[in-house]
Amino acid sequence: MMPNVAANARADLAITTSIGTGYRPTFSWRDGTTLKYSRLEGADWAATRAIPIDDVMTYDKALALVTGMGQRN
Repeated sequence: MMPNVAANARADLAITTSIGTGYRPTFSWRDGTTLKYSRLEGADWAATRAIPIDDVMTYDKALALVTGMGQRN
């Protein structure tokens, strides 16, 4: 399942959502040079985590990692 991204959203403004087989959503968004994400764990949201974006870990790679993680949850 691909993340839900509005067709007219710029990558730096978009909030993406992926939902796995356990129906636990994972949200992600870009904040400057990081991709931040959080997922629902039980009744509460997990602490926000961040993946630094650079020449090696591009935004697309980071988004693919977070989306894949979200799909497995």
